[in-house]
Amino acid sequence: MGKAARAACIFTPWALTIASFACLVLITIPGWGFKGTLSDDLYFFKANFTELDVMATNLPSDDLTAALKYSAESNKLARVYEVHLYNFCERNHVERVVTYCSPKMGDYHFDPITIWNLAMPTNKGSGQQTTMTKEEETKLLGGEAQKALDAYRARALPMFIFYQISFWATLATIVSGMLAVCVRFGSLLTWFLSIISSVSTVGAVLISTITFSSFVGAMNKILNPYQVHLAVGKQALGLAWLAVLFGWASTLFWLFSACCCSGRNNPHHRSNKGGLWSSKPSDYVRGSRVHVEKTGGSYEGVSNPFLAEDKEPLVTEYQRPASGKYEPFRHRDGA
Repeated sequence: MGKAARAACIFTPWALTIASFACLVLITIPGWGFKGTLSDDLYFFKANFTELDVMATNLPSDDLTAALKYSAESNKLARVYEVHLYNFCERNHVERVVTYCSPKMGDYHFDPITIWNLAMPTNKGSGQQTTMTKEEETKLLGGEAQKALDAYRARALPMFIFYQISFWATLATIVSGMLAVCVRFGSLLTWFLSIISSVSTVGAVLISTITFSSFVGAMNKILNPYQVHLAVGKQALGLAWLAVLFGWASTLFWLFSACCCSGRNNPHHRSNKGGLWSSKPSDYVRGSRVHVEKTGGSYEGVSNPFLAEDKEPLVTEYQRPASGKYEPFRHRDGA
């Protein structure tokens, strides 16, 4: 019963850890070539160019207008861009078909100037520059959008590291949880791994939420007049925060399993309450049958000789028979 009770105690945090890991997997695999409906909306942010209008009046920037017009006319601008953790994908918005996914990369960040083929017009003719300086990027995007883009670039590596630690630490916690059924030390090790997993998950999700929200907000300010709309992936970030919730809940239950679920099933163990060790040894000798292994005989317990009438006092000296066998329960006057 002890092992069964401990297994039941371990099941709850183990199931929560698996749920956290499942959420991390679901926000990691989109963009890896899976075209199922499950991962269709699991992007961190999306840019929709299906209603792009570069001919509207009162557009905020002549340079940005010229860059968007050139990119659209040269067929270098896709209709929809969906940005994931390791890459981005292009979609045909009408048919919901993935037309292209970039190679997977660690420390990935989406560069709108390069991917959208935005460039400053040259002074000669209608040609476009192939490279841009930091000052030209700021002139093209504006100060606020440029700061948000720089912050995104700088946070890409820490975000990637946190997600990697979170992913592998959560997987290690699941494996270690199998050992926790057998010994309490396994719960302590699993709890330690769960802390690493939970802290790294919070770091990854917090960085990604702040980074993508600020980037999308800044880019929308300059692109909305062109009928270009960016949106944060609520489903992906929602799954990420669910991973945080499941992770910290499992950490709490792993600590509980290490402190309160011993799994011992031996009633005679000294650390258990109750059982044989809860009473004095004399309670089990007085009035019971005691078996002596040396002689193979058995002796009946006797009542106190000092309380009985017409009885001689108890003889305290023991006799060693000629055979050499020591029989502590045989008295000198015995048979």
